[in-house]
Amino acid sequence: MKRVLVLDAALRSALAVTRSLGRRGVAVYTAEESEQAPAGCSRHSQGYFTYPSPRRQPDRFIEALTLFIKEQQIGILLPMTELTTTLLLTHRGAFHNVIIPFPELGRVNSLANKCELMHTAETLGVHIPRTWHMDNNKTEIDIRNTPTFPAVLKPGKSWLNIHGQWQRTAVRFPENALELNKLTETDAAFQVHP
Repeated sequence: MKRVLVLDAALRSALAVTRSLGRRGVAVYTAEESEQAPAGCSRHSQGYFTYPSPRRQPDRFIEALTLFIKEQQIGILLPMTELTTTLLLTHRGAFHNVIIPFPELGRVNSLANKCELMHTAETLGVHIPRTWHMDNNKTEIDIRNTPTFPAVLKPGKSWLNIHGQWQRTAVRFPENALELNKLTETDAAFQVHP
């Protein structure tokens, strides 16, 4: 049976996966950027690995993982967050003979991008909350055509790579159209990034 490495060991989902696989006799290893994490303390974790920050040092994160996987003969890699999943799929070629149970990056991105997902749901006739989509043209919101306030302003992605560092985005709650326009002009989550 292949050995499994569960990433993002600070999360409850990582602990649940570690326990579930461990109870079934699977050799589970856990990893996180902190010195300790709940899944790493589980009796089902046969080893714990501290890796460089995927947010601040994505290249070192990948390098460290490839070495650990080789040393421990890991056969399956299970990321628990959008960020670590994105990084692993972007560098899938670095993990020869290791199973990462996800489809290609393009498909994952289309599901992780809330804007694309909502557009797809609308196209398929799936009911979604009343939604306005803002494009990257940064046209000001017409006060006569705006949503009711307060509104919920959600970025398309939970993580953005800005100048080689990953930043978490946040949901905002503008109270009026003026505040909505200001947020879309100043918040990095709502800006265009190459």
